[in-house]
Amino acid sequence: MKKLTLFALFFLSLSFPLWAGNFYATGLNNPSEHWATFKTLGMTVSIENSGGFVEVEIHSRSQMVCEHYWNTTRCPSSQKFQVKIPFNLPAGAVLISAGVFSGGQWIDAKSVDVLRAEEIYQQTPQSDLRLLLRRVIKREYDGHAKTSYELRLSPIDKFSEFLFRIKYVIKTTPSLWNFRAAVRLEDFTGPRYNLDCRYIISAYFRDDDFPLAMPDFLYGGPSGAQWEKTNDNRWHLSVSDAVWNAYGAGITWPRFFKKGEELRLFENEDGKFYHLIMPSPVEPEERKPRHVLIVYDLAQQDSDNPSYWLNAFKVVADSGLTARDSINVLLTDFVPKILREHFVPASNQEINQLFSEINQAPQPQLSTLPQLLRAAKDFFNKEKTPGEVWLISNATKHSKPISVANEILDLSLRKFKFPVVFRIFDCSKYDWSSGIWINGSVYYGNDYLYENLARLSKGTVVKARKYARWELRDALANVFFPDVDAVEVDALPQGGFHESRFLLNGGRTHFPIAWPYMELGRYQGDLPFTVDYFGKVDGRLYKHTVSISDTFNTPHRDLLATMWNAYHVEDLLREPQSDATIREIGRVATKYHFLSPYNGFVIPGPSGLVAFKRLMEVDTSQAEETTVESQPKQFELKAFPNPFNLSTMVQLTFPVFQKAEKVQVGMYNLLGERVRSFQFDLHAGANAIQFRWNGESDEQRVLPSGIYLIVGKIGKFQKRIKVTLLK
Repeated sequence: MKKLTLFALFFLSLSFPLWAGNFYATGLNNPSEHWATFKTLGMTVSIENSGGFVEVEIHSRSQMVCEHYWNTTRCPSSQKFQVKIPFNLPAGAVLISAGVFSGGQWIDAKSVDVLRAEEIYQQTPQSDLRLLLRRVIKREYDGHAKTSYELRLSPIDKFSEFLFRIKYVIKTTPSLWNFRAAVRLEDFTGPRYNLDCRYIISAYFRDDDFPLAMPDFLYGGPSGAQWEKTNDNRWHLSVSDAVWNAYGAGITWPRFFKKGEELRLFENEDGKFYHLIMPSPVEPEERKPRHVLIVYDLAQQDSDNPSYWLNAFKVVADSGLTARDSINVLLTDFVPKILREHFVPASNQEINQLFSEINQAPQPQLSTLPQLLRAAKDFFNKEKTPGEVWLISNATKHSKPISVANEILDLSLRKFKFPVVFRIFDCSKYDWSSGIWINGSVYYGNDYLYENLARLSKGTVVKARKYARWELRDALANVFFPDVDAVEVDALPQGGFHESRFLLNGGRTHFPIAWPYMELGRYQGDLPFTVDYFGKVDGRLYKHTVSISDTFNTPHRDLLATMWNAYHVEDLLREPQSDATIREIGRVATKYHFLSPYNGFVIPGPSGLVAFKRLMEVDTSQAEETTVESQPKQFELKAFPNPFNLSTMVQLTFPVFQKAEKVQVGMYNLLGERVRSFQFDLHAGANAIQFRWNGESDEQRVLPSGIYLIVGKIGKFQKRIKVTLLK
């Protein structure tokens, strides 16, 4: 029903065509005819979040159209065409599915070895439906590897609509109280010369863990559009005649990490996989209380929207401080003014009251930063306590000449009698006229002063002008929140260990308190998981142990195995590309149906080449029971071809058994070590069985050339033969 609904949405947009600028067609009968003028008639984007991974499915409906130049119209001929669609995906995306709509249904592509995929596509009759999707890695001039994709579709008639879809998985990006993900649309719709395109689009979103989490756009989405809840716990958005950015959109949705640890488990024949999302376990009483003086210096003359910056700053104070911390505010009321005589507990009520008083105070027209810094110094010296200065300012005139900045440092920072850390929120605009070159670096506005205040006090600076507004809260959290440094997490299942893991936070080890830790790994053992969280809090070593017995049994947990293997393949791609490595990449990518440089997605049409080609390429996981014309009088074991290169067919013949039996076959090297084993169930009445061995070990490693013994056992019968593997 879902697929039919998505398909029906394409027909809503017939009156709003979007000219497609990156499709390219070549004639099948006359390859010299090329065509590059298309229009996209509709698009549907479905986004589904499962833990730390998002599935994005994009449906696009397009057609070839005539070209109009002045008073001339040129149209494609009546022959059938092959359409090539090059596209890119967001960094780190794993493409897992592709398909085309034909005959009233979606037909999905199959994953095969890349050379087989090309061969199948070329050998399939041109009159049959064909699809080929490949991934290509190219080296940039700086040596950086860049991934791109190409989708081929045929046969396509002129003016006939063709519908295709792709699906990819990407890890979510954790944010402050939210998850977010990017959806790239440029290569599936829209001319490159016009990024803002008007057309109808339908979007769906669902969070499998928290269905009530309503999404919102960070960027690129239509303004004023409203998400609506559907009956199947999805959020739906359909917009016509609205502006979307063709490069894509950023989607965000709420996630409440303080609800505790989230552990997902999945098991298949290849092993056990886990995915862990863990908020910082540091409690307020486990860190030192903070004494924070907020220095407010937003001058009206230098800011177009001081209330926006102040509100963003208040969110940080609300969330980053607790009642164990203390707070006060210093601002300008013609002269520096402290709002409380001493530090007061940083309760939510007190924070709200202090920020309300900031808003009600006369707003300064000009910055008085030097006077405020000296007043901050006097306050801390009077309180006789170390602490932090949280400076929010849009001043730009205190670093030129450099002597002014150095004088401010001498009269303020160097006069503190107790250690004070400066954390600075710079809300200024670029002041190009104030640029100063020092030792090959250029400083604008108050950059020189702020960076030295932060450096000398072991603090840091956030420059608002360097961030989009949707990034600002995260940037502020990184600077102003209490944090855990040098974080390491060790997840140990009962009676076992984790074999390998991939960190999903970009490899970072510095975490603000509200930031979740995420990792994906393989493991041996059982529940419960004992998770040791290590780090440094306030410069002291820290350890906290959490025991997890409950798991999130949400849909799509099989994605854990797919994504672990996809990351494993990316590691292999960074190694020297030996024959064994290439075969391993192709095997894993084909088995888990994701796209790598060494496999392809293909639809061969009704000729059935996929099943035939794959049978010749890999081990058969099930033996095929066969019959022979005359009943064998004794047990026979054969392998052909022998010697063999890629694979050999192993055949066993035997007298008819009156009851079910077990068939055991083992492959041994000349040292007597078993390298591969098979076991099959044999039904009563069978007198022959065969299967294919591709020369790999039980661990799917390619075995070296040499002589191997194949030993077959059925009941009381046993037989052995020698085979030779040649590479």
